[in-house]
Amino acid sequence: MKQLKYSLTLEGHSNLLDPAGQANRMGESEDTPFTADVSGKAAYDKITILEGADHIAYILQSSLNNAVTFEGQITRTDDATFQETGRIRFGDGQHVLHFSTVGHGYLLTSPVADWRQGAVTLQVEGGTGLFEEATGVITANFLVSETGDYRDVHTATLFLHGDERADQSEQQSRMRIRDVIDEKAFPITADATMEYVADLLALTEDSELMVIDADGCFAGVVSETDLLRAVIPDVDEIVKGGGSLNDACHIFIQSGQDLAGQPVRRLVKNNPRTVAPDDELLAVATVMLQSDKRRVPVVEDGLFIGSVSLADICWAVLSKWNGIRQQ
Repeated sequence: MKQLKYSLTLEGHSNLLDPAGQANRMGESEDTPFTADVSGKAAYDKITILEGADHIAYILQSSLNNAVTFEGQITRTDDATFQETGRIRFGDGQHVLHFSTVGHGYLLTSPVADWRQGAVTLQVEGGTGLFEEATGVITANFLVSETGDYRDVHTATLFLHGDERADQSEQQSRMRIRDVIDEKAFPITADATMEYVADLLALTEDSELMVIDADGCFAGVVSETDLLRAVIPDVDEIVKGGGSLNDACHIFIQSGQDLAGQPVRRLVKNNPRTVAPDDELLAVATVMLQSDKRRVPVVEDGLFIGSVSLADICWAVLSKWNGIRQQ
């Protein structure tokens, strides 16, 4: 059994306080409960893994969709209490949590006009993917307005079930990024010239280079595509302006000469996906293939320590010369 704790901030919509919706139901029987929907989303940069196995955190945060989606159905029992059921989908929906209310949720007054605050404890009732047979609780503290705005903060403590013996065997056979890391990767600084970067890309045959600051901390990446986009002209605009293809070619070459001595700083992408030495090789390989990434930086405590490429991973699992299995 593994324990996973996380906190998450969601924003979305709810008709929980919708006066028009309640008015439309006034003709119905008093025994008919008022129901409402709630939905919220958060990017993965708003989820904090407080405790849990490293590979679980990585898998949850590796989806291309890069979003957590909360979907609930609320039944008001009176003006101050409610029941709720629903699900929380991570990324593409492979990993889903199902939940229902423990006891009652509560709606309270808020110091902000047209808003109410609420609190509810949600009991986890299994799910799919990593959350199959999961148990635990999620504490939700939210704000909801009469216009439908919804803000929620979740704090979760989950227990993920599995065969402990199988887990131990699987753990022993897992390969980590540190097993295949290329520590010879040659980083650059943002002050490097575009000419120098072009030379390195050609010599190393890499598609992008890793950028560090003066302290060795990872700062971003710059790619061959970034360089080319900086110099290539808009041929259609040149032709529309009365120019010719020869004019475009001349501008292309001239732009390269003009930019060659300039620092590459403005082309650096500062927030690329990074991996850690203890990340699982299988999870990283899957994400790289899905996102069409040939190489990713390896960062530990903010410091750039190397990179790993698809070729490195292929070598690790396919080549008899890698030596890892023997070790």
